[in-house]
Amino acid sequence: MEDIRKEYQGKKLRAKREAFFMTQPELAEKIGVSVTTVNLWENNNARASLKHLKALKEFFEGVSQSAK
Repeated sequence: MEDIRKEYQGKKLRAKREAFFMTQPELAEKIGVSVTTVNLWENNNARASLKHLKALKEFFEGVSQSAK
């Protein structure tokens, strides 16, 4: 679980979101959380739950697959 947490936390989450040209509000809507929550995660002021980590992983993997 630590591997998935490291991949979708803080600066790495922000970089991944920006690589897909997404805003915080767009990502928040896609995974069903508030913009404030995404901001907290990206600034390391909160940690995503396992449920939300899985949602982030599934979302970004799905977007990556559809881009191929």
